[in-house]
Amino acid sequence: MRASRGSTLLAMLVAIGCNGFAGEATVKAPAAEKASSMTALDQARAALNRRGSGGMVGDISLAGYSFSHELEIGGGLHVIVISSNLAGGLAVFRSDGSAVTTQPTREITWVQLFDLDEDGVSEVVTEEIDGRGTGVLEKTFRVYRVTTNNVAEIWSGQSFRRHAPDENHIEESNAFLRFDRSGGGRNARLTHLIVDASRHPSEAVYEWRDGGLHRMSRPLQ
Repeated sequence: MRASRGSTLLAMLVAIGCNGFAGEATVKAPAAEKASSMTALDQARAALNRRGSGGMVGDISLAGYSFSHELEIGGGLHVIVISSNLAGGLAVFRSDGSAVTTQPTREITWVQLFDLDEDGVSEVVTEEIDGRGTGVLEKTFRVYRVTTNNVAEIWSGQSFRRHAPDENHIEESNAFLRFDRSGGGRNARLTHLIVDASRHPSEAVYEWRDGGLHRMSRPLQ
């Protein structure tokens, strides 16, 4: 009779997925169920919450983590912008939380959105630190186009440069961006203005046409 009861109990434990330790089955089953229901977006958020131990989001390292921002850019696409010490990246997800891709970048200092091609999905505009050291700091503007398949850098230009070989010789140049939507017979435009160390401004205007940004041969009148 005892053997029969033992066999019955063992069969019941096997049926509920237990290895014979009922307490273990009670603790582990919910955790396994939760892990299996997590989307790639959930996993990325969890990695960012654990950033103190480093880790990765796709191929974006979280070592030296500084900040992150989550952005809805249209078309059901969700982007997490990650900035770390001299590194960073864009992690892209679909509306269901599945992953599209990750794009490593330099260290991102700020980010904004503008729909240059006016397709309902905004381009991601960043400023990134390309290099820094004693007396040297270089930052670059970059524009990324995000689709349901990939991320592509479609434009870059100077943002800030400082060269100071010593305290008596400091050269700096600053740059600014302006974005304009299409209208009045003109395509959407990006204007890049650089003011160099001599305070001389130089301007370049790019318009969106034929699937990309093209520099205009002369400034707008």
